[in-house]
Amino acid sequence: MIGRSADILSTEEDRWHVRKDGTCFFASGVLSRLDEPGVSGFAKIARDLSELSGYGDEGDVRRAESAGFNAHLKKPILLDDLLAVVSRLRH
Repeated sequence: MIGRSADILSTEEDRWHVRKDGTCFFASGVLSRLDEPGVSGFAKIARDLSELSGYGDEGDVRRAESAGFNAHLKKPILLDDLLAVVSRLRH
């Protein structure tokens, strides 16, 4: 994308991010090119959507398990917990 940045005005993405403290959050964002006299670069505006999904009480965990999910992570999701689940599911 950087090589083609001159052709891009903006792009949207929804994805998981990791905070400095290791917790994860799901954000919807827009990356826009700044192209004004004396200003060049990119600006990112993101909205944290984590609270809109992923419930965490014990009933939610049981419902996820009975529905056939392999894992259920409560928020905030710590990176170490996520990596442990991924490692367990890979084996």
